[in-house]
Parts: sequence; structure tokens; C-alpha cells
Amino acid sequence: MELLLEQVASLDAHRDTVVACARFPRPTGHGRASQTREFMTTQSELALLGAWLTELAITDVAMKATGVYWVPVFSALEHNFEVVLVIGASMKNVPGRKTDMAETDQRGLDRAYQVGPGHPRSSGCRGQGPGRPG
Repeated sequence: MELLLEQVASLDAHRDTVVACARFPRPTGHGRASQTREFMTTQSELALLGAWLTELAITDVAMKATGVYWVPVFSALEHNFEVVLVIGASMKNVPGRKTDMAETDQRGLDRAYQVGPGHPRSSGCRGQGPGRPG
């Protein structure tokens, strides 16, 4: 698969928390590094999430769009990042044990930002948020 973006993050939002995994080139220029953090879904914590992503020079964010938990996270990030909503059904069947950390890292980043079937950039959901036409 072809790598499309260098500075990316994947989010898995829940009622009380959001798990974020950021991937970016290593400072040495060889390979990629990743960092994973968990934030509460309060306004102040979502502001910290945005600040952390900015500090890492993240430009694009993929977020699983299930339920209504993604809405406040999307609203907090949409003005500073390109936010892509990924349909949860297209992120199934990742081998291994399901944990939020592994799910965020593997599913969001490996599938949301590489060319392949069900690519979110071809699904028409880029930049769509609450109240926006599809």
C-alpha cells in the first residue's frame, strides 16, 4: 500500500475518553514513530488533545464515526486539522486482541491513510460534520 500522508493521527472516541495515536516520521528521517495517549472528553481535555496533535505537527486525523461520541471531538478539532470520519464497519477484522490502543493504531492509521479498498478519501466523508450535507 502507498503511504499518502506523513503526519497523521487516529482517534477512537467513547463517552468519557478518546484514545489518540499519532504517527509521524522519525527525527532521524529513517522510518516512522508513533505515540498513543488517552484524553477525557471534557472541553479542556479536548483542547489538550488538539494542542498535543499540533505539537506533533499532525495535519490529518481519522476518527471512527460510531454512535454520537465523535461529535464533540470532531467539533473541537475540525478548525485546525483535516478530520476524516471513517465508518466503523470498514475498520473490522484486524487480527489480534481488540484493545482501544491497538484498534486506534492499527485500524485508523493503517487503513485510513493508505490506498486500499474502502479508502475514506473516496467515500465522500472527508470534512463532514454535524449538520453538513453529505
